[in-house]
Amino acid sequence: MPVPEQAGKQGMAFLPPMSGLSAVEPKWEPGRVNVLIGEGQTAQVLRNLCHRISEDMPQSWQKVCQHIQALFGVELDEPEYIAERGEITMTYREDSKVRLDLSASGRGLQQTLLLLTYLYANPGTVLLLDEPDAHLEILRQRQIYQLLTQVAQQQGSQIIAASHSEVVLNEAAGRDLVIAFVGHKPHRIDDRGSQVRKSL
Repeated sequence: MPVPEQAGKQGMAFLPPMSGLSAVEPKWEPGRVNVLIGEGQTAQVLRNLCHRISEDMPQSWQKVCQHIQALFGVELDEPEYIAERGEITMTYREDSKVRLDLSASGRGLQQTLLLLTYLYANPGTVLLLDEPDAHLEILRQRQIYQLLTQVAQQQGSQIIAASHSEVVLNEAAGRDLVIAFVGHKPHRIDDRGSQVRKSL
């Protein structure tokens, strides 16, 4: 059977959980950003992704900022490229309006920002996520799952995620495909609640 033409054009990326944002981030070329992502070094490219979107896709950057404001109550400032140092800097503001470096923000915010910027920067991508709910409390796990699936649909992307979160599994069961790797063989979970709890 021939492979559909669009299958060869489908982008794919694996985004592991953020391990901690570096204090300094050089400006990378897009190819280097992709290599670092492929090596699982997502903490090395977050500011680069944000800078690319703010420069090349201002409407998408505006949406990312609105999502982060709604979820975390902070205002993102546009990333700045400091040519003399070859670095990208980025700050955010909380209620006090004091500018803080992005590295001072919580891991949940950083992880969510990474996933959103990647989805907006790379439409039509299959995104493989390991614990996208990492570093998030229960309420935000639900909100972010709903937001990510909505943005992925708008961008023509697909998300394949591995999670141990009961909240994420409950959200997915009944509306998305959930496969549980429990017992002797993987099986599909088709109902909300009882099967998820049994699997966990």
